[in-house]
Amino acid sequence: MRLVFRMEDVVEAKARVSGAIAVISFNKPIDVSVDRINSSAPDFVSAARRDPDGNAIRMALARKVKINLIPAGERLYVDLLPDSWKGVLPGLPQEVIDELSRRARDAERQLYKQRLAEKQKKPATIAVKVASQPTFTRYVFDVPETVNVAPTAPQAS
Repeated sequence: MRLVFRMEDVVEAKARVSGAIAVISFNKPIDVSVDRINSSAPDFVSAARRDPDGNAIRMALARKVKINLIPAGERLYVDLLPDSWKGVLPGLPQEVIDELSRRARDAERQLYKQRLAEKQKKPATIAVKVASQPTFTRYVFDVPETVNVAPTAPQAS
């Protein structure tokens, strides 16, 4: 049985089972409805409630289960599996994986644009090496590749 919780933003969660009670705790309060859990999963859950502070969901279990939590952005997928479950745990649906992948690519593109804009805003720092001899002084400028350099002839005075 899979439960899906949709939240306003990303929330970390942990699950534990103690006897016939399963507790899913969150790192900050959530506002989700638990009214339909026991009617949707009567083979697994006989009652469910959200703590008054919103930091946990408690479920009275109808049978022994293993819990598999899968966070995916603003959603939390909770698999209630029979305690006899063997094999690979269920994964995310493909459309969720595709959406998360698209969001990651979009965020990477946005970050690249921000970094490029920051580089263009900052004046480039140019290191100057100076060497002096009795008859001349030499200045060597280490110019970044992104800076255009145009030499000009000295003006006669």
